[in-house]
Amino acid sequence: MRPLPSSLFMTASRTRRILLVVGIVGVLATVAAVAAIAIPNYVAADATNKAMACTFEYKTVQDGLRSYMARNSVDTVPAATTNNMTSPLKLSPAFVHTLTTVFIYTWDARGRITMITAKPAAHSSPQAASCPAVSAHRGGKRALRITRLGVMWSI
Repeated sequence: MRPLPSSLFMTASRTRRILLVVGIVGVLATVAAVAAIAIPNYVAADATNKAMACTFEYKTVQDGLRSYMARNSVDTVPAATTNNMTSPLKLSPAFVHTLTTVFIYTWDARGRITMITAKPAAHSSPQAASCPAVSAHRGGKRALRITRLGVMWSI
């Protein structure tokens, strides 16, 4: 009987290389699995936090308008669209603690916020504000208003 050629048997260095590759593939598969679970959770949490921030800011501005009207004993205010809380009404610092807001607010003469618009990025038009809790705050009445500038929430 003739001996088998040595090329049929794995050498120690070849075995080490195969184990190294298998180990690297295992680590990459684990990282991919963790990323597949973590990234959607992060995106969902980020969207929830943005909606909560929008709702909080909306309520702050609306309460500031009501407080301004109550302190000055007025039933109407100039209708405006702004994110500057010092103009046309001086809501800051007495009623709203920030000079500018993240969103742009439109209110009517009765002091009710009727529209929230996201600030546009540089060289773009305003975006629709994603503030789902605002509609719940207004009794679920929400409609889309399409303008030249884009789609905006109308409350």
